[in-house]
This record gives sequence, C-alpha cells and structure tokens, in this order.
Amino acid sequence: MLIIYITINIALSYIIEKKKRNQMVMHVFNPSLHDFLKRWDTLIIFLAFFFWVIHDFLLCYTYL
Repeated sequence: MLIIYITINIALSYIIEKKKRNQMVMHVFNPSLHDFLKRWDTLIIFLAFFFWVIHDFLLCYTYL
C-alpha cells in the first residue's frame, strides 16, 4: 500500500513538473496539442486521485 502511495506521488510530481516545463514550449509550437496534453494530465491526476480514494476506503473497510 505504501509503495502504491509513493508511486502515485512520484507520478503526480513528475507530471506537474513536466507540465510546467513544457507549458511555454508547447504553446509556441502547437497550441492544440498543448491543450490536449493539458486535458490528458488533468485526466491522469483525476484518475489517480479517484483510485487513491477508493484504495483508502477499501483499506479502512477491511480494517473495520
């Protein structure tokens, strides 16, 4: 469980850092691709958060 949590945190920090780095570069070359990647990153963050909440709920449910 701790490994999953650490992996999600590393992935989220990597995505956010990459998004910050690529924001100006991508906007200059291809704005539509930049918008697509922005939405894709948001979707990945939402899915990771959603699965993390489900995982915490199941963990608490099994301990109770």
